[in-house]
Amino acid sequence: MGTKMMKSLMKKKNVASLDEMIEMAAEFGVRIFICEMSMDPMGFKHEEMIDYPELTYCGLAKFLDEAIGSRVQLFI
Repeated sequence: MGTKMMKSLMKKKNVASLDEMIEMAAEFGVRIFICEMSMDPMGFKHEEMIDYPELTYCGLAKFLDEAIGSRVQLFI
């Protein structure tokens, strides 16, 4: 129900779909790092993640090493 509501609100507000935003992110060279330590306790598997050209599985040390040279980071 929540997914349907969000899609409806995004359409009403003329916001790009999640698929469109992911495509734009790839075009702009956005890199995505997924924390492997968080995946295990949450029960996520690699094959459940999105198909994305700049997706890397890593730990905190690797993320910090990459993020230190970046102009923008978003940690969720």
